[in-house]
Amino acid sequence: MKIKALNLCFLCSLFLLSVVETKTLKEGKQYTKESKKNVLLDKLDGGRKPIDIESFDQNMPVGAGNKTREERMMEKEAKQKEREAKQKEREAKRKEREAKQKEKALIKEAKEKEKALKIEAKKREKKRKYNLKVSRAASLRLRKAKAIQKKEEKIMAMLKAIQAKRKAQESKDRANAYVKYQEMEAKRKEKEAKQKEIASAKEAKQKEREAKQKEKEAKLNE
Repeated sequence: MKIKALNLCFLCSLFLLSVVETKTLKEGKQYTKESKKNVLLDKLDGGRKPIDIESFDQNMPVGAGNKTREERMMEKEAKQKEREAKQKEREAKRKEREAKQKEKALIKEAKEKEKALKIEAKKREKKRKYNLKVSRAASLRLRKAKAIQKKEEKIMAMLKAIQAKRKAQESKDRANAYVKYQEMEAKRKEKEAKQKEIASAKEAKQKEREAKQKEKEAKLNE
């Protein structure tokens, strides 16, 4: 019991000494907490060189001391490499699983394609036979249809000829009617011109008589 009490007292004294020492260094040093760790920042260096300090652990054996920065960095790098190795191993296993799955999928797809090709070949053969039968029947129908088409073409040619003659006659009639209209219009205009000429002559004679009458009246007044 006494030994345990002495050890506890010794640990407490170490803790108090570390607290006193940190207070004396406050003028040139400051502490910040980051991820539950104390990081000592050097003011004189502008805070560019952080120095990690292990948190004080009362359960640590006396005299064990803290780990150096190099030890912590090496331990950190070792853990990082271990994590990377595990990650690569997991990635390799994942790729292997994916490769097996792809292989199974390709095998399944190949079997399905082979089955589909066989079914398609049977369908094509059945369709070929059906098409051959239909083709023979269609050939017979085509010959009959061509004969009917020739008759229809002759009838259509006759109808077109009749229609062309009718249109030609209509065009001729329209042309003759237009010529007659032009002749009648010319005669009408000529008649109107003569009437205007006669009216102008009458008007001129009337004006001449009026002028003579005025001249006679003027002489009488003298």
